[in-house]
Amino acid sequence: MTTVMLRRVVCRFLRPGGWAPFTREEPGRGASLVAVNNYASLSKKTQEFPSQLDDLSSTMLKKDYKDLEIMNMTNDVVRKLLSLEMASHKEKLKLKTSQLVEKVQRSPSDVGSTEVQIAILTAKIRNYQEHLQVHRKDKTNKRYMLMAIDRRKKLLKYLRRTRYEVFENVCTQLGIQYTFPPEYYRKVTQRWAAKKALCIRVFQEVQKLRAAERQKQKAAVKEKAQSINKEVNEEQDDTGTYQQKTNSGLKSGRTLRIYSGQVLEKSTSVISSGKLMP
Repeated sequence: MTTVMLRRVVCRFLRPGGWAPFTREEPGRGASLVAVNNYASLSKKTQEFPSQLDDLSSTMLKKDYKDLEIMNMTNDVVRKLLSLEMASHKEKLKLKTSQLVEKVQRSPSDVGSTEVQIAILTAKIRNYQEHLQVHRKDKTNKRYMLMAIDRRKKLLKYLRRTRYEVFENVCTQLGIQYTFPPEYYRKVTQRWAAKKALCIRVFQEVQKLRAAERQKQKAAVKEKAQSINKEVNEEQDDTGTYQQKTNSGLKSGRTLRIYSGQVLEKSTSVISSGKLMP
């Protein structure tokens, strides 16, 4: 059993379709046909994505050697060994980062300003994006990329608040499209969605109870107003009757006089002699 497995592993690494010599012949199909089918199986081609390092020429020197005067006197072999043609990805990324920093730095000695930090983070973020396009399940680098994006957002927000002209220049030079962050952001989860639905339902029920309470209060106020109006109308009716009686008494010559706290009723009659008759 171990020998058969070892054969299969060796044949698989030696050539594509290495399983063919050890497969049994199926009825109506020979071993040669199986081998041809295995050779003809198409392998998945990796999709090529644009990289930020594409604009770097292969004849450029590495970052540590490009400013040396002695490089002009070296032969082509040494120059080729120290160029980007023989450089690693890390060295190319280092040169690309220095190019982005030179676009936004305040002076040649500026290595730690807000603009320089944004340029360095931009090179890192783009490198992570290129890596994740090929390796989609690399969660560690994805986490590092999200951390770098959050850090760059904070720096851009600070630069926009303090020096807006410099902020616009940095976004233009580095090709950054700044979008305003939302006022409130929260990752949607199943627990959060259920909690929100429950809160909305409770709010609606509370609104219904409050509306019913307001209707009761309005009905009570309306009923009280009606009772007050009824009492006022009754008082007005009593006052009108009293006034009618008073007017009729005045017409018959009766008047009310108040003297030392007592009501004295006297009947007056006007006679031609001008004397009051009791």
